[in-house]
Amino acid sequence: WHDDSPRYGRFNAGVLTFRDDAAGWACLNRWREQCLESCGLMADGVCYGDQKYLDEWPERHGGALCVSQNPGLNLAPWNWAGSRFELQGGAVGVNGRPLVVFHFAQFRRVSERWFDSGQLEYGIMPVRLRSRIYGEYWQALVAAEREIQTVQPEYVIPRRGWKDSLGAWHLALLRVGWGQFWLKLGPWWLAGRLGLGQLSGRMMGIYRRLQRRGA
Repeated sequence: WHDDSPRYGRFNAGVLTFRDDAAGWACLNRWREQCLESCGLMADGVCYGDQKYLDEWPERHGGALCVSQNPGLNLAPWNWAGSRFELQGGAVGVNGRPLVVFHFAQFRRVSERWFDSGQLEYGIMPVRLRSRIYGEYWQALVAAEREIQTVQPEYVIPRRGWKDSLGAWHLALLRVGWGQFWLKLGPWWLAGRLGLGQLSGRMMGIYRRLQRRGA
């Protein structure tokens, strides 16, 4: 229900490795040339950042290419809702496999305790799951901030601010009501939702499609 791959690309350029051989260098050099030509975010079905170019790789590189089938590798806000999670002790499982890498796209600090999850258009994660995944991520960011401050004392993790995070008034109502903004209280990341948070992605998907048709 949220498949925008024709516009944004089949793959996300999040976790990539290249073999140090002729096929690996040919792929990497072609991709480099394409990105230098255009890395715009037009989402016109031909280009989108650096990732739309990856669509041609399976056909172009054939057996030299391996597409990961691990559901726990580069899981992201736009595809978590189609997965099954298990929380056992300190581990997170996704579809029976360990969660290895999570893509924290659009996650921003707004104020001292409030954060913009960026998840409105994909559905808002349940509280136990988001507290586990995002809680560990935030701890890592804070630890990195403290390490940086040992050589650059004035450094702080940037804040996006409420004005930029809320946006237009009609979107602001949805973002607040459906729980895009999270309040950190101890180990818990709390949000509004009105009981509709996980459905927000479906509703926003319909809204965006109607917008594109009207345009």
